[in-house]
Amino acid sequence: MELRHLRTFRTVATLMSFNKASKVLNYAQSSISVQIQALERDLDNRLFDRRGKKLFLTDAGRELLVYCDRLLALADEARERVTAQGVRQGTLNVRVPESLGLMLLPGLLGRFRQSFPDIRLALHACSAESLPRDLFEGVYDLAFLLAESVDAAVLQVERLGCMEIVPVAASGHTLTDTGRIPLAMLAAQPLLLGTSDCSYRKSFERLLAGEGLTPGSLTEVAGMELLKRLVAGGAGYTMLPWPVAREEMQAGRMVLVDCPEARMEVAVLMITHREKWHCAVLRAFMDMARQEATRIGLL
Repeated sequence: MELRHLRTFRTVATLMSFNKASKVLNYAQSSISVQIQALERDLDNRLFDRRGKKLFLTDAGRELLVYCDRLLALADEARERVTAQGVRQGTLNVRVPESLGLMLLPGLLGRFRQSFPDIRLALHACSAESLPRDLFEGVYDLAFLLAESVDAAVLQVERLGCMEIVPVAASGHTLTDTGRIPLAMLAAQPLLLGTSDCSYRKSFERLLAGEGLTPGSLTEVAGMELLKRLVAGGAGYTMLPWPVAREEMQAGRMVLVDCPEARMEVAVLMITHREKWHCAVLRAFMDMARQEATRIGLL
């Protein structure tokens, strides 16, 4: 078995799509098929089944995937330990909430590029869903979350600090003209939030539910910049990390809503999988993230 075939197999098995795997690995789809066929010949067994348009792992494929993760992790560890410079090429996949990325990444990326100019960095939107599996299977090497906690024994979770989440709306909005307001009045107004995989959104929904409240109306918005534009245009209120909210307030686009009950504090978490090898590049990125978190003054 060739390592490149195993890497291709793991990517296809993770994404359950030859087409998506070809884009991630930058191979032609025909090359993906050829590599999987070669692996199946080596093992004298089918690894995938097609049922209609869907792809499924066979029993043999599921068993190989367990060994595949171990073999590739061991190969990465061996490569780094026997080379003087460590791993200097490849891709580092990082999952980070957009709101946190706006604060953490600008200062971090310049230093990372100076140290690792040949490493391709891929940044992905945040999600607490399927995090243990995705980190173990190598879909992501590192994840950041704004959350109260992460409940998974297989994850290595480091707290970089904490951040206050506050309600904001456009100047002139009903919520900003009446002084201090109760949580029930806030909840009755149109709410705009990031899509459901945004972890601090879930914290706010739990806060409302604890008081027996539900949003009067909820609009899900996929991107932070679009969300801020809609709120600044008067479409409703939203919850933002304090540093992001402060920038909008200083620019005159938003006003802090005076509702102390709605303010939350969430942890800034840096997460890896306990069983995965941390290569030199990943360790360096994590060190830079710690330094940047200190520099920008996370609570």
